Amino acid sequence: MNSIADLPETLDAKLLLAALTALKKGDFSVRMPSDLTGLNGKIADTLNRNTSRNSSPTCRMNCARR
Repeated sequence: MNSIADLPETLDAKLLLAALTALKKGDFSVRMPSDLTGLNGKIADTLNRNTSRNSSPTCRMNCARR
């Protein structure tokens, strides 16, 4: 994959699983592709927004207290 045109239009289940596994382990730097459309794009955008939100120091402190 060398260009944006080569990127898949569908959500890769293995990529999603890898991202969710990273989140489970506390890695909030993981991101999904931002160029997906439709339902796949909404899933990727939601995951990206949640990881961004959870990566803030305040959120990490609150999550650690639970």
